[in-house]
Amino acid sequence: MSTLLGTLLDNVLTGTQFADVIRGLAGNDTITAHGGDDTIDAGEGHDSVKAGDGDDMAYGGLGNDVLNGGNGADMLDGGAGDDLLKGSNGNDMLNGGAGNDTMSGGRDDDIVHGGNGADLLYGNSGADALHGGEGADRLYGNSGDDVLEGGAGNDMLYGGAGNDTLYGFSWGGEPVPAQDADALVNPDEPVEDTDYLQGGSGADTLEFRWLIDAKAEILAKHTDANGDTDYSMNGVAGENDNAHDHWVETIGTKVVTDFDAAEGDTLVFKGHTVELEEAIYTDFDNDGDIDTVLTFVSNQGGNGGAHDGDAVGQVVILDQQIDAADIAVDRGVFYGVTEPYSEFG
Repeated sequence: MSTLLGTLLDNVLTGTQFADVIRGLAGNDTITAHGGDDTIDAGEGHDSVKAGDGDDMAYGGLGNDVLNGGNGADMLDGGAGDDLLKGSNGNDMLNGGAGNDTMSGGRDDDIVHGGNGADLLYGNSGADALHGGEGADRLYGNSGDDVLEGGAGNDMLYGGAGNDTLYGFSWGGEPVPAQDADALVNPDEPVEDTDYLQGGSGADTLEFRWLIDAKAEILAKHTDANGDTDYSMNGVAGENDNAHDHWVETIGTKVVTDFDAAEGDTLVFKGHTVELEEAIYTDFDNDGDIDTVLTFVSNQGGNGGAHDGDAVGQVVILDQQIDAADIAVDRGVFYGVTEPYSEFG
């Protein structure tokens, strides 16, 4: 193994056919790794990295970087800045970090995380998992059976070809308490969160999940030394002494643009205490066709509880009239805001 070290200036660094450690330091560096399982830290500056063959790890650092994977299972991390990340052959992992990043997974089964910023994510071929993170993101699964989830912000999800799963999570914040308007924990919430989901061709699953949140002291009470939070009825969801000791985050507005049951598309709804309030048939997008607007509430039943009666958002199905009797919500789940991806990575 050899170590190549740059300077504070603009460097051109070229690795060997073996496993190298390459550090660019400051400056606008050009780094080519070649063969071997390499570790590349481009450092500060607007850097260009080609990982080459092998299972490589490349870190862009601060700056607007261009990171290219090669043959092998590569890990590319853009760091802060508006970065361009491209995977290639192999099951790659791409992390955009802070900034408005553009990322492309490559030919195989890739995992792409946008991070903070308005990101553009492409899965390309393979069964890819795309997570937008915070910001107004656009996700394109393209070919393959992909998983797409936009994260917080107003996102657009396009599954493309294949049997894709598109998730709409409730990142919209704390609803206004139904019992007492003065009991707000975070008066600046809820926030606007509007996502558009288009499955594309194939038998796609559009799944909507409501997440549990709580006051800081209650989350801390039910979080163990490993940082894992118990959101079950024995944990956060069992805290019902006061209005909004815990609550179900609002899903905002989720718009499904191309639902087609005849093609095998399915709608899935999961949320602790969540139930359908009503189905409204109206021209939501003013295009002359009737759409279905499904509104949801949190209903704890009995004597109610910390978040009973909260309105928790709506799901819109464009150009379709969905019978309310066909909508079922799985209420026996406990998804939490700190670990929303527990089932699908």
